[in-house]
Amino acid sequence: MEIASKNPTSWPRFGQKLNQHEALYPIPMRVQARLDGAQTAKLLGFSEHDIPVLVRRGLLTPLGKPVPNAVKYFAACIIEELATDPKWLNQATQVIYEYWKGKNDRKTVNIPKADKSSGDISITE
Repeated sequence: MEIASKNPTSWPRFGQKLNQHEALYPIPMRVQARLDGAQTAKLLGFSEHDIPVLVRRGLLTPLGKPVPNAVKYFAACIIEELATDPKWLNQATQVIYEYWKGKNDRKTVNIPKADKSSGDISITE
């Protein structure tokens, strides 16, 4: 007895009823070949705003040669490989940590320091 055919032309059309064996095996989902930044971030487990950082550091390479303000697309097959590579994930995570540490360090430079004895805030120049 054939359970579920892998031939897409034999899959049930919208509105058709499935037999009992076909209902057990859902139609396989295929990731599209080209992913945008949000889809790439979701597959890799990063935030969407981390993707440009990984591109700038050379850990991700967009398809084609997009201009700086263009939407970047990535090859799904490469992203799937990277998602299963612990060394790459470790390196990418470290790059993101360093990026945000540097960004937060630059923020704290401009914060005025409080004088603990009087409770006043003094701005040093």
